[in-house]
Amino acid sequence: MIFIEDTEKKKPDEPTKPTEPILPYQFGSGQNKNRYAEELMFIDPARIFNMYERMNENQIKGQKNLLHLHLDWMIAQSHKMEPTAICPHCQENPVKYFRVEWYYPDNRKLDHVACETCKNILKYSPEEDKIRKINFETIARFNNPQNSGAYQNALDILFWAYKLKNGVSAQELFELFKRANTAPSE
Repeated sequence: MIFIEDTEKKKPDEPTKPTEPILPYQFGSGQNKNRYAEELMFIDPARIFNMYERMNENQIKGQKNLLHLHLDWMIAQSHKMEPTAICPHCQENPVKYFRVEWYYPDNRKLDHVACETCKNILKYSPEEDKIRKINFETIARFNNPQNSGAYQNALDILFWAYKLKNGVSAQELFELFKRANTAPSE
């Protein structure tokens, strides 16, 4: 993996800002061999976040390998990304939220997503706290072996919210991360 050099001079203890890669990251070994980090972020973000957490915990004196640098960048970009699918309730604004459910009947998934304006439609009662923002880190938290259904439902919503089709390439996903908004999401 080739990274564009960061030309700014850094102090020894100053954290490095993520540098932008020029290609998607392909794993060369291990259980993810021949897969791409960008693909895994959409089909199993929990795996990416767990891998990143372990890398940060086991980092040796600030040294980072190419995968670590790539994940620095990709995770930073993921925080800037906003879904592009339109709210099924108002038909005007992009979706931002989903209702956490154990099971979504196939034809009712759109009843469980909404934009900022319509998010209260998702609540069955005022005190209910099952509404979550659609983003990679939130979705990753649903990975629970005791309830794989909720995780798969959240992944389906993530895929739908970014208007992705089956068979999307790693390069297309990489470009999606590169185009992430410059302003961080709320």
